[in-house]
Amino acid sequence: MPELGGLIERGLARINESHVHELGRVLEAALSVIHPNERRSGRESLDFFMSKSVETMNSFLQSAREFVLRTVKSTNTVLTPLKVDELVSLVQGGLREDLYLRRFEVYESAFARRIASFGGAMKLADFRADLSKATLHAGISNRIRASLRELRDDLLTELERQRNTSPSAKKLSKHPGDRQMSYSASIFNVMIASPGDVASERAIVRDVVYEWNAVNANSREIVLLPVGWETHSSPEMGATAQTIINRQVLSKCDLLVGIFWTRIGTATERHLSGTVEEIEEHISAGKPAMLYFSSQPVALDMVDIDQVQKLKAFKASCLSGGLYETYDSHSEFKDKFYRQLQLKINEHPLFQTANFGGEEQAIVESRTQLPDLSPEARVLLKEASQDRGGTIILARYIGGTGMQTNGKNLIPSNERREVAKWEQALEELKAKDLVVERGHKGEVFKITNLGYQVADMIVL
Repeated sequence: MPELGGLIERGLARINESHVHELGRVLEAALSVIHPNERRSGRESLDFFMSKSVETMNSFLQSAREFVLRTVKSTNTVLTPLKVDELVSLVQGGLREDLYLRRFEVYESAFARRIASFGGAMKLADFRADLSKATLHAGISNRIRASLRELRDDLLTELERQRNTSPSAKKLSKHPGDRQMSYSASIFNVMIASPGDVASERAIVRDVVYEWNAVNANSREIVLLPVGWETHSSPEMGATAQTIINRQVLSKCDLLVGIFWTRIGTATERHLSGTVEEIEEHISAGKPAMLYFSSQPVALDMVDIDQVQKLKAFKASCLSGGLYETYDSHSEFKDKFYRQLQLKINEHPLFQTANFGGEEQAIVESRTQLPDLSPEARVLLKEASQDRGGTIILARYIGGTGMQTNGKNLIPSNERREVAKWEQALEELKAKDLVVERGHKGEVFKITNLGYQVADMIVL
């Protein structure tokens, strides 16, 4: 995609030049509102600057999105999921969120000079400019993330249009008059079976399934629905809890994904645990199951030795009954499961629907890679994603160091060893482009679009 990338980079640069020029006009117009000895005009100036900056930013984002789509179509670029991801990343790199923070700082200085020239005592700080700046920046960050999602959706729609109008798609069409917006699909339920110590993996499975649907559901005419007892069972009396779950949920599932780490789960009347019973019942019904065992390190004082021993025995028994997978980190689990889910759907007879033409499907990488993160970095990213402004503040003062986000101070003590762990966590997030620094003092950080996507797959 080098030629297309160059065209888009140059085009975005031209659009951005126009955008910067327009922001300059907004600043001058806002300053012209200020009048000597009229305090109200200071608030009007700030309100004008805020509202017009957002309007200008929205116009810029729309122009950028439309330009990318026009360029893709005019160059007859054949899209793939990987190209869609590259284009979104390219556009994301050109959206300078820090531009608005710097513009506000220019506005602050110009406001002060204008007031000083009048000989008045009014200050921009009198109008809670610090709060306004934070609100503006949070709104800009949220709008940029939303615009990138809209761009991805637009490109995926174009990708589906290309697929539906390609010669191979036309051969699969049975009714020429059918609209392409709707299609018939076979629905398969995917059961997520696990004890309670792998909540993040359960979230990752759901994310992978949703991503598979976004890329493949239309062309394959298959929709996968993630299912779990916590979301698909209802209260009922007259039998054991596991028996009810088996009847209400498990019996309706087509594929089972089993995940273990340090626990086997609570024993049932017939099996080592409810999870094991779900696996055994599913396999005995002749349906496919994919089992994963985590090798992630864990502190000994955090595990139940009896649970670990039973899990080891079950894992050993699985050697004679099939093939399971192991993983060392959440990122490795996501990569392996994304790839292996594609293999399972491509090769298992259950998923060879009558609607599918049988073309060989390429195995692609996930659009959202899950990086390896330390426990502190995971907590910091998740908490920042839940903060209204997506902000992390690193505050150093005489009495110690604080790291604040989502209304919490995450550093529990001023012991240097503890502080160093959280400082390293912040550096991890910066190095992996999950947060970006704002300002010039290394004190304020904002979560990125990629950071939000990764945080959604983390369960604390």
